[in-house]
Amino acid sequence: MMKRGCHVVYLHFYNNKKEIEKIKQLLKIINIYQGSCKLYLVPFHHFQLSATNMFSNYEMIVFRRYMLKIAQEIAKTEHAKAIVFGDNLGQVASQTLESIQCLDSIAELPVLRPLITYSKQEIIDLAEKLGTYKISIQPYKDCCSIVSKHPSTKPNLEKVIEQEKKIDLEKIVKRTMKDIESIILD
Repeated sequence: MMKRGCHVVYLHFYNNKKEIEKIKQLLKIINIYQGSCKLYLVPFHHFQLSATNMFSNYEMIVFRRYMLKIAQEIAKTEHAKAIVFGDNLGQVASQTLESIQCLDSIAELPVLRPLITYSKQEIIDLAEKLGTYKISIQPYKDCCSIVSKHPSTKPNLEKVIEQEKKIDLEKIVKRTMKDIESIILD
């Protein structure tokens, strides 16, 4: 997105604050293209605690919708014009066209996906070119690997909304918003 002249504000959803250092290292490399940046650190423990009441194969899509809702709230404060996801079509269950359609149904801003057509190897090649690959392959438990073991590849929107109501997703978003921190990286 920076390549196309956009100023990027970052969000990182985390389970453990120890994991944040890796993200800072990656941003120091990537951010040479725009100078300083803002990083929002979003703990997702409120979601994780509530997800135990959810139908497990819908947990991932509800989590991604939770992420988008948080991103939209932050986008409002930042006066952002779009939200960017690093999705790659069909690489994982949450990146099927059905899952993307289910996610985007709540979007208030355009959701851009600059990597959508890249193969896994093309993304690796790009990471090597940018100098982020060696850091990105270091062991790390990202939130998506914690959230769901067997996500649905063809979620039904009505069932997703039912699961969101079951855990009161709006309330979880509000709780999470109170715990978000932001830092400036130079």
